[in-house]
Amino acid sequence: MVDLINSPPLNLSLSKVYLIEELKIRNWKVYSYYPKSAFLRLIRPDNKIIELYGMTPPSTTFPDGYRSDDKYSTYILLKENGIPSPETFLVDSLTEAQECLTSYTGKNKSALVVKPMDSSHGNGVTINISTKEHLALAWDNAIHYSNYVLLQEQINNCKDIRVTIVDYKAVGVVIREPASVDGDGEHTLAELIKIENAKQDRGENYSKLKNKINESNAQAFLGKDIIFVPPQGEKVRAIFDAMTIAPQWLLELAEKVSKICNLPVCGVDILMNNISNDCTEVETNPKIIEINKSPALFLSDMVSVKGQN
Repeated sequence: MVDLINSPPLNLSLSKVYLIEELKIRNWKVYSYYPKSAFLRLIRPDNKIIELYGMTPPSTTFPDGYRSDDKYSTYILLKENGIPSPETFLVDSLTEAQECLTSYTGKNKSALVVKPMDSSHGNGVTINISTKEHLALAWDNAIHYSNYVLLQEQINNCKDIRVTIVDYKAVGVVIREPASVDGDGEHTLAELIKIENAKQDRGENYSKLKNKINESNAQAFLGKDIIFVPPQGEKVRAIFDAMTIAPQWLLELAEKVSKICNLPVCGVDILMNNISNDCTEVETNPKIIEINKSPALFLSDMVSVKGQN
């Protein structure tokens, strides 16, 4: 066992780092089975042992946790309970996906998102798919991460909101922006991505403040534009604290979702047109994208958090 309280610094996720620091204050002991193990053994001062997998608490049952990884099962569950979510289709072949795309774009005149059914960290996700040519590329990208692929309604011109839930209560809200690079008028987008990924604040799987930009996903999304040399002024990815401007109904919606999914600790991802204290559910049209049973707790802890640790 590895003593995470007294051992030299390891390449841990920021969420684990924050958890360990909090437990150290409370005089708990923290061990992992080996340096890169996702399992943690927590020992309270009264010697009570608690086994933890990632940031998923032991109160989360295996079926509930497994279902949260299955995006389509989660979609069905939320739909049964009247929770607004983007229209989603489960397909198991490229031919079926092409038929779905043709039917959907013909009726709705809008693009689709292609994603693996059970991946994380944005792996295998491609947006703005409206042609069979692009769909084939997106399919190859998604099927690499899962045996099943989802086609999902694309929500445009919206805010990407993460509500962090602890003990079925909303304790943090952040607005997330997609990864981007700083154009300098000299380097191509491919080169700028490599430069950005080499920075000290980018790492793998939330081991640093920012994740590295997935180069293959960027290639699939940008296509031939990957060799474009952008001018100066591109916006860099950022996370904005939104707890102070989140309307009460939004917090209650996220809390309701956590209870429906039976996940006492989770991250509820929501797309909506805007967010402010006085915005209404009707005008913002919120859509639940997915629920993460093991959220990056540091996202809320690094900004202001409402409630107790």
